[in-house]
Amino acid sequence: MSGFISWQDVDRAFGDSKALARFTLDVDEGAILCLVGPSGCGKTTALRVLAGFDRPDAGRVEIRGRTVVDGSSFVPPERRSVGMVFQDYALFPHLTVEANIRYGLGPTQRNRVGEVLELTGLEGMGDRMPHELSGGEQQRVALARALAPRPDAILLDEPFSNLDASLRDRMRREVRRILNDAGTTAVLVTHDQEEALAVADTVAIMRSGTVLQVGTPTEVYQRPADPWVAGFLGDSVGLTGHVAGGKVSTVLGSFLYRGPLEGPVEVMVRPEWIEPTPDEGGDVTVVDREFYGHDQMLELELPGGTRIISRVGPRPGFRPGDVVRLKVSEAVVFPPE
Repeated sequence: MSGFISWQDVDRAFGDSKALARFTLDVDEGAILCLVGPSGCGKTTALRVLAGFDRPDAGRVEIRGRTVVDGSSFVPPERRSVGMVFQDYALFPHLTVEANIRYGLGPTQRNRVGEVLELTGLEGMGDRMPHELSGGEQQRVALARALAPRPDAILLDEPFSNLDASLRDRMRREVRRILNDAGTTAVLVTHDQEEALAVADTVAIMRSGTVLQVGTPTEVYQRPADPWVAGFLGDSVGLTGHVAGGKVSTVLGSFLYRGPLEGPVEVMVRPEWIEPTPDEGGDVTVVDREFYGHDQMLELELPGGTRIISRVGPRPGFRPGDVVRLKVSEAVVFPPE
């Protein structure tokens, strides 16, 4: 059964470059899906195909069970019941906030302006012009305008990229709250892994026009599908290992393993899963330290010269030259490449 939004075997090429290759993905009703991947992976093309701004070479796209494009039909963007929030917000500079939101609404929907102003925290700003607003306020106007017609879905293309770091963090929380309060199905495109993990109910990791893994933020971060996904989603320590007798052995020690693999394997450990403890009898040395206030990143040298990184809280205050012992809380095992 397909989802509330569904791409089915969608292909799209631009000359010899294939942006989407049998791209298949479902979105549940009311969920926030983040498409995340490196530049050129096809995520914006997938969004444009869904919105109707681009027509695929093959495949089918459905919204709320209705086919909006396939080999024989094409529903234009204005009839797809989707709202779009662009990277640059695309507000009309000569219209007030209220007029921007009212634009495109029918006569029977005029009362929606006040509702979405309240929903997006813009009460009292209806008479202001876009240039009088901060970046975060302009973003909320763009979101309010997209929500006003009660679309089946909201599409957001890199919505936080024009904001500075501190405002970006706050707006992530604001946008997620607004979408949840509205009960709207949303698809958000981003190249920022942290953004995807923070905002989404479901994350789809893309590479070369296809989806490599779909899951909750916790699932894709803690149980990545392969070493590439592991490295793309955050810092990771890659090790070689060997599985035998229900254990996997590495330079960090042995771990219980109940999977199907035997023999040589690849092992991934997140830096925050490696816990160093000061111990003069230990055999691991702190080589370098970067202190960030809320946490610190340590470079550690193991017996034999292998170097790894560990992320820990701000205390204790490790220093280069300190000797420690390590405890590893978990690891992920992959087949050898």
